Amino acid sequence: MMALRHRHKILSAAVLTALLWLAPVAAETEPGDRPAIYTHTTTYGPYDLKADTLQQMPAGLVPLSFDEPVWVVGYSTEITSDGERPSRELHCHTVMMEWDEWSHLPAIGQPFKGVFSDGYTRQVILPPGYGIYFDAGETIDLMPMFNNRQSDSFSAEMSVSVHFLRAAEAPPDIIPLYSTIIAIEDSRLYMVPPGISSREVRFQLPYYGEMHAIGVHIHPYGHQIEVLNETRGNQVWNAVGKRGDDGRLLEMPFLSTAEGYPFGPEDRFLLRATYDNSSDVEQDAMAGLFIFFSTEDGKMPVIEGADTGAASDHGGHGSHADHGEHP
Repeated sequence: MMALRHRHKILSAAVLTALLWLAPVAAETEPGDRPAIYTHTTTYGPYDLKADTLQQMPAGLVPLSFDEPVWVVGYSTEITSDGERPSRELHCHTVMMEWDEWSHLPAIGQPFKGVFSDGYTRQVILPPGYGIYFDAGETIDLMPMFNNRQSDSFSAEMSVSVHFLRAAEAPPDIIPLYSTIIAIEDSRLYMVPPGISSREVRFQLPYYGEMHAIGVHIHPYGHQIEVLNETRGNQVWNAVGKRGDDGRLLEMPFLSTAEGYPFGPEDRFLLRATYDNSSDVEQDAMAGLFIFFSTEDGKMPVIEGADTGAASDHGGHGSHADHGEHP
């Protein structure tokens, strides 16, 4: 059903075998006339993660493609260590999109086809009737990334599951969704002091559409990410995290709705991220939204004059970054 092709020779033997031999996907039977949802899961690792190092990418970029047209409707990740679930902060983030599209992301609201998750938003489920379309043979890149804030090395693996409909079985009126990323500090790492602090950025999306799903990317002491429409004077979404007794983040909500939130180039948005650092030293932070939206004509918008140069350092972790090989 789905073909995964490896690009780098830095995968473990177990992972390489999984890429070359694909077990049959499982179909989940939905009630009524809903089409079957298929799932393909691949496990990467285990890897020995370097101590005190953010954004480690030991698998490099893993090309992913389908051998028939499909609609991706969900995506989930799980990190384990010796069969146990370690702290969610070990998962930096996982991105599934065409690598070349990273070069366009400095343009505010640049659209692309793909999904994004992290340790606090481990599952993306699109609303019924919507999906991300991929043609047979269309290649996107999977980027599994780890963080290790511990002073010792740590061994862990990541399982990535893609949930999809076969296009031949999908309803004829399924609506395509596209994605964009809006971030504080141009997607770069910044530091937050002890106590409560917030940063914000204003943005506009230079096209018309409807938001149908929103998730966030954030670091361990993140508390809240809010997006406001200042033009209309209303709140689009307010994501408040669930935290443990030590103040560190456990989970962030994910918004998924068929109703949609309409927007256009005239709408001015404010993105505000709040951190509550319960420690007595500065802590690393990132904050942003990944938005799934539909368009009136079903086509992906084009931003005139978008930067098509080399991809920016998305992580912004400087000498702490360990990306593995890139094409």
